[in-house]
Amino acid sequence: MSQLNKLYIAATGMITPVGFNTQMTLAALSAGISAYQESPFYNRNYIKMKTAPIPDDAIEIPDIESDKVLAKESRYKRMLGIATVAISEVFEHYDDELPLPLFLGGPESLLSQQTAIDSDFIKHLADISGTTIDVSRSRLFATGQTSVLEAIDLAFTFMEQTGAVHVLVGGIDSFIDPYVLSGLEMQERILTADNSDGFAPGEGAAFLLLSSNKAVLNNTDNKMAIIQRPGFADEVGHRHSTEPYRGDGLAAAVKQTLLGSNSGKIKTLFTSMNGESFAAKELGVTMLRNSKQLDDNMAVEHPADALGDTGAAVGAILIAMAAAKATQRSIICCSAEQAKRAACTVETN
Repeated sequence: MSQLNKLYIAATGMITPVGFNTQMTLAALSAGISAYQESPFYNRNYIKMKTAPIPDDAIEIPDIESDKVLAKESRYKRMLGIATVAISEVFEHYDDELPLPLFLGGPESLLSQQTAIDSDFIKHLADISGTTIDVSRSRLFATGQTSVLEAIDLAFTFMEQTGAVHVLVGGIDSFIDPYVLSGLEMQERILTADNSDGFAPGEGAAFLLLSSNKAVLNNTDNKMAIIQRPGFADEVGHRHSTEPYRGDGLAAAVKQTLLGSNSGKIKTLFTSMNGESFAAKELGVTMLRNSKQLDDNMAVEHPADALGDTGAAVGAILIAMAAAKATQRSIICCSAEQAKRAACTVETN
C-alpha cells in the first residue's frame, strides 16, 4: 500500500446562486456579483429575510416514480435537482467507462432534526443524472461545511488501499426551505434589515474529480492544481456547546495541515465563514496562531458574501476557486456547526 501525499484536481462541476457551472460561478465571483435578495419569507418582526437561492429555472426538480423519493420532503428533491446539474458537468470530463465511487458531503443535522439526506440520495442521484456512479463503494458524510474535506480524506485512504486512479467527491446543500428557515429564525441567525449579525441562507452543489496519477490525465498544460491531505481538529466551544469558545479547533486544523510543509507561505486563504461574528472571531484566532506560515499580504476570500451560506457544498466550491488560482499556494478553512474543523492546501504541481 503506497502512501499518497497529494491528489490532482482533474475536473470540477458546480451550480451556485451566481452561476450554473464552474466557469460562470468563478466569473461572477471575480466580478463581484452577489445573489443576495429579499425573500418571500419573513422573520418574527415581519421583516423579509435575505437569502441567496439558485434561480428555479436553472434546476429541474426530479419527476420520478420511486416511492422512496416521492415520500421525501421538497428539500430532498430540490437538492437532487441541484446536484444533478453539477455532477453532469464533471462527467463531461470523464471518458472512462469504469464507475466512479462518490464520497458526498451533505447537510449537517440541526435543531435535533433528522439528517436531510441519507445513503439513498447517492443512488437516486445516479439514477436521475444518468452518471456512472459506483453506488456500492460510495459514502455519505452528513457533517455540513467540513464534509467535503472529510470526503477528500477518505479519497486518499481509498486510493491508497485499492489503487484506484479516480474518485469523485462533492457536496450538496440547500437552506432554501421553510422548515430550515423557520428553525434558523428561532435562533435569530438569518440576515435581515434588523439583524446584521446573521447570514444569508443559500444553496449549491460542487464536485471534484480527483486523480492519483497525473500521467493518465488529458492535460496539455504541464501544471495542474493539487490538493494535499486535509487536517482536522475539534472545537470544544462550538456554537452549540456549553463550553467556552476559544477558537482552538480551526487553528489546530490549519496547524496540522501546514505541519512540516516547505512549499512556501500561504498567499490566499479561502474560508467558509458566512458573515456571522462567531465565524469571524474564529478566523482571527486561526490567522494569529498560524501567522508564521501566512504571507504578510495574504488575501482572504469568503464567497458567502456573494453566494450566501452554501453549507455542505462550500468545501468543494472553495477548492475549485483555489484551483483556478493554483499559481499561488492557498489554504481552505471550513467549520461545521458542531465541533469539527478542517483545512487543506491547494497549489500547483
